Amino acid sequence: MQLAANVTSSDVLDWQAIDWKRVYRTIKNLRQRIFRASREGDLKKVRSLQRLMLRCRANVMESVRRVTQVNHGRYTPGVDKVLVKTPEERAALCQKLSQLELHKVHPVRRIYIPKKKGQRPLGIPGIADRCIQAMVKNALEPYWEARFEGISCRCLILSEALLALIRFFLPTINDPIRQALLTLFDSIIPLAHIQ
Repeated sequence: MQLAANVTSSDVLDWQAIDWKRVYRTIKNLRQRIFRASREGDLKKVRSLQRLMLRCRANVMESVRRVTQVNHGRYTPGVDKVLVKTPEERAALCQKLSQLELHKVHPVRRIYIPKKKGQRPLGIPGIADRCIQAMVKNALEPYWEARFEGISCRCLILSEALLALIRFFLPTINDPIRQALLTLFDSIIPLAHIQ
């Protein structure tokens, strides 16, 4: 385990005293900055802000909270058999994640889910790896949202699949049916950019 350069080991975190509004505001501001830089095409600034997000203490705390308190899988241990239930354990996990190098990956716990035709393997990562995944998601998601915003409608997955089907079959449909489909789905999905 290598220590990060910007973290001292004497920092003590009181989980009960965390100002969650400030944590969420910090993350929201960083995500918006990444989104704007991505929109402007400033890749150097995007990478710099993503590194800042990965090192941000608020990102660590929010990720630990999401994984250990909010998610439905919070009571599922990974390969390390560790569950984080108390505020002291959450604070210790935040300390550990602040000091870890993010590129170290641990094996996942493999369980088998019964299916109609045999079993299907499912990998369950450990708590620390789930927290790191949440931290990285906070850093990467705004960049990709900005890139795909023009073609995504932020609706249900079904509507995006429908949009893909319409794009595929639209050139083969004759004009009256095509216009009827466009007017029908125009209220569901913005299809103006397809025409």
